[in-house]
Amino acid sequence: MSEQATEPAPTWPIHGKAVRLVVLIAMGFAVMFGVVIIQALVRINKPFYPDFFGLRSFALFARTHPIAQVYRPDLLGPFQHQIGPKFASLYPFPYPPDFLLFIWPLGLLNYPLAQILWSGLSAVALGWAVWGILQHHRNWRVFGLVFVLLAPASMINLIDGETGYFTSALLIGGFALLRGRPVLAGLLFGLLTLKPQIGILVPVALLALGAWRTILTAILTTAALILLSCLAFPPGLWLTWLHALPHYQDLMFSNHGNLDSTMTTIDATAQSLGFSRRIADILQLIASAGIMLACFRVFRAAPYRLAVAALLAGTFVASPHAYVYDSPALSVALLLLAEKIAASRGYFTFSEILIALLVFLMPAEILTPYAHYIFVGLADLALFVLLVGLSLHWDVGEADKMPV
Repeated sequence: MSEQATEPAPTWPIHGKAVRLVVLIAMGFAVMFGVVIIQALVRINKPFYPDFFGLRSFALFARTHPIAQVYRPDLLGPFQHQIGPKFASLYPFPYPPDFLLFIWPLGLLNYPLAQILWSGLSAVALGWAVWGILQHHRNWRVFGLVFVLLAPASMINLIDGETGYFTSALLIGGFALLRGRPVLAGLLFGLLTLKPQIGILVPVALLALGAWRTILTAILTTAALILLSCLAFPPGLWLTWLHALPHYQDLMFSNHGNLDSTMTTIDATAQSLGFSRRIADILQLIASAGIMLACFRVFRAAPYRLAVAALLAGTFVASPHAYVYDSPALSVALLLLAEKIAASRGYFTFSEILIALLVFLMPAEILTPYAHYIFVGLADLALFVLLVGLSLHWDVGEADKMPV
């Protein structure tokens, strides 16, 4: 059946004034969101302790205490209170031991310099990945960089000093390199195991593509990270981490009312809507399994770049543990969708415009009275379903093929 016979009548031409106006309004809103957050931080007139404070505190603690104690919230918390005047909360350390290798330099620098370098290097890494994944058209790439960096999810990550830029750079960069430099792609995917939940769909995609060199390189990179951590720290630290994970999960869910507004997972969405933790866990398991199966299918049969967009959208609802600041990659999924539409039918449907707006702007809901409802996760899920449907609808052209 021809594409013309199945497509709805065009209502939003991709180069039309209406689409340009919607994009300008959305990006203008994103700028206003950033300004409002900065003004709010200035007005509170008290020390601000973003997640970067927690990341640097982990490095400082690991340098000055027995390393295994970093997984002891009862010891880590008082240390954070000591180095942060008026800091009354807790940043627990849930990461695997090799993550300490990644953040160790933060403990060697003073706070302002450490945060400037962290934010600057991570933004450069993300910019490199976005530039590489987009089609070779300079103006489009420049627009893509601005679009991604202005997205509310990106601004939250930047202000909070989180890991979202780095993990997005590894995820996006890996798929940008996969077709031409599979070994280097495997290196990036291996590094992504520093925060493994963000790479939850990567093995599914690589198996579907039969990208064996990339798989082998990722495995070797992961093994090298584990070996380095065992040389730098006591090998038993990995067992300590595994034993600490259930306690961290209990700690997280005991505070889920405060955390849910920034999470993107099905689990958090279900709990925010009133479901019990047990039912929410079951729904998360079902959703994760379904997303993995769909992801395998699209990487087997769909255009490569659209399949990558679907993976980016599915990652943050398939993962059992993901936050808004982890998801700058969702803006890249929207850009890849726009590329494919521009190269094929040339227009958006109303539902595509609506879903794109929700995904781009929904992270800003944290400033609204409805922040305890996880509409972000539902918008991400809608984008994934849309991309899977489109991926299986379009034929794979020569430029879309992924050589195995």
